[in-house]
Amino acid sequence: MWSARRITLVAITSLAVIAGGGYYVLGPGAPVSPRQAIQDAVAASAAAKSASATFTTQVSGMTVLFGTVRQQGWQSSKATLAMTTVDGAERFSVTEIVLGSTVYISTPGLVEATGKQWLGVPVRALTADPALAQLYQTNAIPAVGAGLLAMASTVRLAGTETISGVPTSRYVGTIDPSRARATLAPRLGQLLAPELAATTGQIRFTAWIDRQHNFRKIQTTSTVGGRLTVTTLVFMARSLPGRIATPVDSQVETAP
Repeated sequence: MWSARRITLVAITSLAVIAGGGYYVLGPGAPVSPRQAIQDAVAASAAAKSASATFTTQVSGMTVLFGTVRQQGWQSSKATLAMTTVDGAERFSVTEIVLGSTVYISTPGLVEATGKQWLGVPVRALTADPALAQLYQTNAIPAVGAGLLAMASTVRLAGTETISGVPTSRYVGTIDPSRARATLAPRLGQLLAPELAATTGQIRFTAWIDRQHNFRKIQTTSTVGGRLTVTTLVFMARSLPGRIATPVDSQVETAP
């Protein structure tokens, strides 16, 4: 038999779910609101020593980039991406290393053209070259994607889904790019500045979070430079061994 107290508790919880847009229960304990679930996952990302993921970027409905990314620590701003860029029927590989405020890009033919293995580009200069800006896949870096979601203007629970065999709760929401530019931590703000400056309208996102507060998948949709851009990030592993090496100065050509 259900007691009057239990029936009252169920009724109160049901009203809270309707009013607040849903709850995600992270195992035993008190329910967690959608906004708190996002913040908990951001905190879990910040605590991770490293992470790896696959990513895909679509522009105007067509896949233009896909590959893998490995990040070394939340605070170090170090990440390396191995990706394939698609231009019609042509495809070529690109390696990219993001170190603080500089992006190092290596593409086929670079050594023959410059005698150097890497092209070093300051992040602030990327907006001047649309071709280079397209290769700058900051949203594919796990810590950056998570940090951007921390700026969510709205968020609600949208159901559950299994990602790579792991049960998750799915959240959807929006981000105001101008507010994100103004309030992001300086390190993340610097990395995201070129993309946020070129974004019009709201950034929409979907985040899949498991019961250990970990992001399993993040998808962002925005209009960048007048084109609809969708980046999907699927997390693979954390606490990876090895360090990301800094390109040697003698092998770096500075972008004009």
